[in-house]
Amino acid sequence: ILARCRANLERRKIDLAMYATPALADDVADLATALGQTKINIYGVSYGTRWGLEVMRRHPELVRAAVLDGVYPPQINGEQNEPEIVRRAFEQLYADCAADPVCRERQPNLRTTVEGLIEGAERAPLEMTLTLPDGPHAVRLDGAKVLTVLLNMMREGEVASIPETAGAARRGDLRLLKLYAEDLEANDGGLLEQNAQQFDGLYNSIECRETWPLVDRAARRKAIESNGVYGLNAKSSKSPSFCPVWRVAAAPAVEREPVKSAAPTLLLSGGYDWLTPPAWAREAAKTLSNARNVVFRAQGHGVVVQDACAARLRDAFVEDPAPKRALPCRPDTSPNFAAAWERARNMP
Repeated sequence: ILARCRANLERRKIDLAMYATPALADDVADLATALGQTKINIYGVSYGTRWGLEVMRRHPELVRAAVLDGVYPPQINGEQNEPEIVRRAFEQLYADCAADPVCRERQPNLRTTVEGLIEGAERAPLEMTLTLPDGPHAVRLDGAKVLTVLLNMMREGEVASIPETAGAARRGDLRLLKLYAEDLEANDGGLLEQNAQQFDGLYNSIECRETWPLVDRAARRKAIESNGVYGLNAKSSKSPSFCPVWRVAAAPAVEREPVKSAAPTLLLSGGYDWLTPPAWAREAAKTLSNARNVVFRAQGHGVVVQDACAARLRDAFVEDPAPKRALPCRPDTSPNFAAAWERARNMP
């Protein structure tokens, strides 16, 4: 499918070299000109933060203020250390659970529970029927897919529900796991065979140009093996086989330099964001001289849609981009395991 898509674009003489972060940044500047704007505010999420940073690099005079949520700076290779990042996110969960009286009492051996669930599913996949918008679908969740569901819960700000979900599933009660699997499949796919791959031309053009040429494949394979169940997500990635088919040239080294900017910038991260972890925002902030970095401890990827405080920060910063101003609310709230347990207990 991917090879046919690529050949079709080639026949239509579509230049995939133009589908790259610098070109997208120049598109923003062209759009501002077309709209008669001499100053703009940037709001980027996930890859949108890399896109926004490139606008700040290439068109510094244009940017009044920037809010970057889930920061992915150009000097970071998101594929190289994924297994370690995933493992650290779960280590944080185990520590937070042990420090919380409700979670500690309910799940005193959370690490064993989570790892046992994933390992068990790898040996004997869990069978269930997902109720989706187009009807019921039977699915078999192996260890990699169970990990994917748990990681999606982290990403969506539902980390507090992982202990109850994993604990129930280990006892044979799959209701919570089914609920979150349905959420993942309905929004992103990846569990059903027919939705297993997303053949996204723009994604492949950018990742195969800007990320995968720099990945040390041997080191990545070693990290996958050494991190056990936490490497299953990276192991299941198809990008290593997609990129040779997609055939785009590697980005020049200069594009991977850190972005230097004096524009007022608010960096937002989720403490459980394994896709763009808080360490990446700290790395980006080193060369942003007028920046504020805020981590929402219990949230995941894209905190503005998960936390009302983050949305308030974004709106206030765009109104008055002053990085040193006192925060109007607290971002350091721990995961609410008690509320998650209450929801689980009241499930029909």
